[in-house]
Amino acid sequence: MEYSLKINFVSVFQKLFDRNSCDEIINEQNKRINNFVTRILSHKIVECHNNMDILLLYSLIYFMCLFKNQKFQPEMSYPFYIVCFSISCKFLCDDNYNNKTFAFFSGIDTKQFNLIEKFILMKIKYNLFIDYNKIKIKIKNISK
Repeated sequence: MEYSLKINFVSVFQKLFDRNSCDEIINEQNKRINNFVTRILSHKIVECHNNMDILLLYSLIYFMCLFKNQKFQPEMSYPFYIVCFSISCKFLCDDNYNNKTFAFFSGIDTKQFNLIEKFILMKIKYNLFIDYNKIKIKIKNISK
């Protein structure tokens, strides 16, 4: 599965995190996320009728919802984004792997992965549906 949406996570992270955050940390998180997505695609872990761009967008929107009105440590962006990615896969794809598989491919401890998933779902109030108009607004905000 290919994806054409090349999200610059660095610019997204810089908008979300405190301006005093170290650019080196943000760049490292960006590399880790892109490596994870590449690994997932090369091992065909995500086989989905939806296209990969939609999965990435949903993941990013869930991720951005976590930061409403609060700042976050950039070091935590990798595990939180990866769990958002797995949540979007579960929501949008027919066949899914379990958290243990996503945790393995991401290098995140399975227990930590499960706790982060629970936190994210509670934070977004288990509302996984994203209105198309919201997606358009989020894309505009990401591209600025």
